[in-house]
Amino acid sequence: MECSNGHATVPSDRYFMRLLAYASPQKEGDLERAIHAIKKDNKYVEVPDYDMFPAQGWDPLFRDAGIKPEDKRGEDSGIEERERSKMCIKKLESLLSPPAAFFQGHLAGELPSIVDAIGCTPLVRLSRIAAAAGCACQLLGKCEYLSAGGSVKDRIARGMITTAEADGLLADGAAIIEPTSGNTGIGLALVAAVKGYRSVAVMPMKMSAEKHSIMNALGATILRTPTKAAWNDQDSHIALSIRLQNEMNAQNKVKKEAYAKCDGVGTKADARQPACILDQYRNVANPASHFFGTGAELLHQCGTKLDMVVICAGTGGTLTGIGKRIKLALPECLVVGVDPVGSILADPTETPGKPYLVEGIGYDFVPTVLDRDVTDFWIKVTDAEGLLCSRLLLKLEGMLVGGSAGSALAGTFKAIERMGWSDDPTKRIALILPDGSRNYTSKFVSDEWMADKGFLEPMALHRQYPEYKSLTIQSLELPRLRFVSAHIPLVEAAAQLMKSPQRFLVVVDTTAAQAEAEKDGVPLAHLLGTVSQKGLLMALGDMPNDTTIETIAETDTPVYNKATPLSRVAQSLELRSFILVESDGVVNAAVGADQLLQAFIAKK
Repeated sequence: MECSNGHATVPSDRYFMRLLAYASPQKEGDLERAIHAIKKDNKYVEVPDYDMFPAQGWDPLFRDAGIKPEDKRGEDSGIEERERSKMCIKKLESLLSPPAAFFQGHLAGELPSIVDAIGCTPLVRLSRIAAAAGCACQLLGKCEYLSAGGSVKDRIARGMITTAEADGLLADGAAIIEPTSGNTGIGLALVAAVKGYRSVAVMPMKMSAEKHSIMNALGATILRTPTKAAWNDQDSHIALSIRLQNEMNAQNKVKKEAYAKCDGVGTKADARQPACILDQYRNVANPASHFFGTGAELLHQCGTKLDMVVICAGTGGTLTGIGKRIKLALPECLVVGVDPVGSILADPTETPGKPYLVEGIGYDFVPTVLDRDVTDFWIKVTDAEGLLCSRLLLKLEGMLVGGSAGSALAGTFKAIERMGWSDDPTKRIALILPDGSRNYTSKFVSDEWMADKGFLEPMALHRQYPEYKSLTIQSLELPRLRFVSAHIPLVEAAAQLMKSPQRFLVVVDTTAAQAEAEKDGVPLAHLLGTVSQKGLLMALGDMPNDTTIETIAETDTPVYNKATPLSRVAQSLELRSFILVESDGVVNAAVGADQLLQAFIAKK
């Protein structure tokens, strides 16, 4: 088992960016020229009336469905019309009916609940992407994003709850608590809603707002923890989950003892828990759900003809379960693990790197459910490579996938190159597409977000702000920036924010705050992040008041130099309320929408 970043010819983020450019419509094409023309000249057009349905003469299409040649209706003079109707019906029926296989599958009848619609996802050829990349291999995507809850994690949510029920671990209406990156939380909330349990998802702040909103709508309680907290820190999502479970069970024990004293009878032994962490990191139902479910489906769908399967690793349950099932049936089939740069799953001897943007995969520890020996080798993938490939799946294959699906695709191309299979049309390679783009509409699905992170060129954005192109940050009159120390508590940070003319906080290390903030700015090396009014408000609702401000500081606020055009600043302000400004490596100002609007008015 080995880890590979590939060799010199392995595809890079620039390669995937070229593919994405190929997949994108040309901006100077006829469509763009026409749009530009209609914006300039609002010509009158005739808008048609919409007639009533009966006037269209469509009734025979629906009334005569299934008509037989021997059917006789009306006079002989209507035979020709009925024949034309029958021909039209037959054509539409052949074009629009479900495939015959549908009527033999379990979805052909009614299901007891949405839980029964989990899994059974299609395996789809990725022919257009393979052709665009010049790859002769047969690429097959297992569309886990089409599961009932929208991700591969639906399977383990159902599996962990049903096995806990079978083992008698869950009390009626129990609270199911889970440290999660979001998708497991969505799956658990979905199953819990059907089965009458409460669900609690504890997840880091970096996870998308879309996941938070979906879980909330499913009835889950959501607790957020600092993104930078290591897995074994006391303020991590794992530690907070354990703390909540212990507290709920302790309260329940006290309550039961009090009832027993009132009734004059002893407490009855009951193994069922009012609060339970199913723990996807250690629960055997995680890999088992994929061994007996996903892996078995994949083998059946590919007709046991498979040369490689590529799987991203998060908890590792998907990789372990599918990998073991594949190796059992097809020992020669390669199992490739994909790990984001910054994670240690591919090589646990590495020190965790800087935070990465792709959600749901990679960790700073090796979960129990990950059997690293199941892989033949590992591939490391950058954020740029993964997210650009997700956009490719959207644009070329019409697949509404999430970011980790792109990491799987990027890893697939790298693995194919490593094996020297690019020109071999006999090789069949399956990759798991874990979740959908529903969870990331404010992130990689957004052109503005991608450009802000440096994954797309700003020129690709819809709004170019030509009125600002001739102006730079240097042309603005900006007030002096104020800073706060990293170690002040949230309540004190709120007090300082209310006294400041700034609508945000710039967090620096304590030394810088004491010695340099009173000068002309703070060196970039001392900058720890920023906190918006909204971010501080939400943190006060989620965390203890004595939590330090550094804990919630956002590290992705752009820092531009004074030569940056205001058109680029305007594009950045579509995603946030301000950006920071540096001069000679010293952060000394910020720009918000107010300053840009003032510059626009002054220019006019």
